[in-house]
Amino acid sequence: MVPNGVDTRAVRFVTRTERRSNQCRLGLDRRLSVLFIGSWHQPNIEALGHLKRTAHACPEADFLIVGSVSGHAALESRADNLYPLGILDDAELTVVTEAVDLAVNPITSGSSTNLKMLQYTAAGIPILTTEFGNRGLAFRPEEHLWQAPIDEFPAAIRRLRGGLEGKQENERIEAVVRRARELVESRYDWQTIADKIELPADL
Repeated sequence: MVPNGVDTRAVRFVTRTERRSNQCRLGLDRRLSVLFIGSWHQPNIEALGHLKRTAHACPEADFLIVGSVSGHAALESRADNLYPLGILDDAELTVVTEAVDLAVNPITSGSSTNLKMLQYTAAGIPILTTEFGNRGLAFRPEEHLWQAPIDEFPAAIRRLRGGLEGKQENERIEAVVRRARELVESRYDWQTIADKIELPADL
């Protein structure tokens, strides 16, 4: 059994200062930008419903949906601040992950761990997740990420937005995402995982 992993050498950790610079270049510096990545998979489709309600409750933020799930019919009726970006290639996805303020994981069903969590943390994006979305992973709330019930996502997003705008709290958020990246490197990097695999002697 091999756990989910990520190639941390292929994902650059981006600081908050660099994010602000990227946002200014892309015109994303005026509003909070929130990312959700998902494939066309039932738990992600269910998450769209949660995300639509969250977007309605947070008109001050822009929600970006990446992946095949962004083509689902559920998004034909959506809030004006919810943007389906479709399937992006690696270079396009890097542009997005190096600029957004926050990543969300509004997952409430499914099995296995969510690979998107490792992508987010490797890139240095602050994460807001449900407890279920954090299942099977070693991330601890307030130490590596933020966690809330799905119906409390709007309030949690507003708190994090306030934190990103204040110097002292912003530094605390930066420390949280750095600890998350360090945990990913030590536990979920593909090379680290491969080094721990013991193969039968006759192979």
